[in-house]
This record gives sequence, C-alpha cells and structure tokens, in this order.
Amino acid sequence: MLIEDGKLLDGTIINDAIEKVDSSVKRKPVCYMTNCIHPTVLYKALSWDFNQTPLVKQRFHGIQANTSALPLEQLDNSKDLRCSDPLELAQAMYRLTEVMTVKIIGGCCGTDNTHISKIASTFISMS
Repeated sequence: MLIEDGKLLDGTIINDAIEKVDSSVKRKPVCYMTNCIHPTVLYKALSWDFNQTPLVKQRFHGIQANTSALPLEQLDNSKDLRCSDPLELAQAMYRLTEVMTVKIIGGCCGTDNTHISKIASTFISMS
C-alpha cells in the first residue's frame, strides 16, 4: 500500500522495494503494481522524484483501483460505500499514464461494471 508521501506504509520507497524483491528471488516478478488505492493517490506517490527512477519506470505497471480517494482511516468501518463517479475514476486512471507505463488496470473496493466499462472506454478512446 502506498501513501501520498510516495512510500510504502513502512517508509520504504518503491525503487528500494523493487530492488529488494528482484535481488532476493531467482525469477523476478513480471512487474509490480498496487491495489486498493485510488489513482489520484498513486499519481501523487509516483510523482515524487525518488519514484521517477529508471527501475520504477521499467518495473511498475499496474493498479487495481479503489474508487474512493479517502484515507483508509475514514474508509474503515464506514457504513456507506464511498466511491468516485465512473468517469472521474476513469480519467484519474488514464492520468497515471503521465507517470507510469500502465499495462494492468482493474478494480478493487467500490468498483462495478460501470467503473470498469468507463475505464476501458477511456483507455481505448485516448490511445
């Protein structure tokens, strides 16, 4: 899980996390991605200079998006589903192409067929 300061919850930067995993396994993962995070949070995280390294650009390629940009503390135990408008989410997902090569996209908490359809049509129309 990434937070807006561009680091994992334990304070590790993405580049260092990728280096650590890649150097400790025989077969490197195909790529790296994040899940259950709103694309605007990921955009902010990847915009930090320390996440704009060649390694991050070469290896970080996906997101399974949460439809809410609220912090986890506000989402936990919420009685109401908090989610973005499908077009808003799709546009935020597409904006990620400014900071990463997006190869894998999908949905997580709060997404439904309207979100996924809008994300797909946005990527198709913008390509």
